[in-house]
Amino acid sequence: MTRKATMCSWLAAAIGCAVLGGCGHPSLVGLAKGIFYESNATLGWRAFEAEHADQRREAVIELSYRWNGLGPAALRAYARIAKTTIEEPTVRCAALRALGLADADAQPHVDDILSALAERHSRHVRWDAAVALNSIPADKAVEDLKKRVLWDPKDPEAERSPDVRLSCARALRNYRRTDVVAVLAQALEDDEDYAVRHEAHETLVVLVGIDRGWDRADWEPDTRKLPPPRPTRAWWDPLGLFTGGGDDRGGRDDS
Repeated sequence: MTRKATMCSWLAAAIGCAVLGGCGHPSLVGLAKGIFYESNATLGWRAFEAEHADQRREAVIELSYRWNGLGPAALRAYARIAKTTIEEPTVRCAALRALGLADADAQPHVDDILSALAERHSRHVRWDAAVALNSIPADKAVEDLKKRVLWDPKDPEAERSPDVRLSCARALRNYRRTDVVAVLAQALEDDEDYAVRHEAHETLVVLVGIDRGWDRADWEPDTRKLPPPRPTRAWWDPLGLFTGGGDDRGGRDDS
């Protein structure tokens, strides 16, 4: 075997070991282990009963990428893990991410996700709950999301994590309502974190369809009545030549 062929063989073996060893994308790892290792039933048992939290977390991740890992039974299991406060935060986070992958199919479990969003002791659990709610719109989630966008140093119950607050602001894009616009406009005055202000501004542009800038007062008319929604471009008309939809983010309002 030539030197070049030997090097190619070693490279291929290294790539294969990386994928099977957990260095690849979770879907590839789950597929490989699903073929060569554990059944879904075994993974389900490990997600609940394994002694170490890392084993339970890995089982949830692997199961969520199986071909039927987002079925009704699996979603009920993830919801149960997500709301279990005595479970390790990393395992609950994995379960919340799995629920987020299911999109609208996880609607029956919104209450469990909201329970995780109210978690007091782990900002990572709250963060993943907010991210999941971005994929699972539900009217019952609006008030909880609005509450966690704003920071009030005088309120001991106010959300302190910028990651949670900006994720809640992003999730509010699913709700084109004047009360949502009012909260996001108020968040433009957030002095604690620029990322939260930026996400609130981006969400306002998406909801209103016009970029009114960074001044809260300029968004005041939209807190009373929203303008008609802008038409969106069809997937087959990316330039908006036939469907008439302009920039999905909306144009700049220079009036």
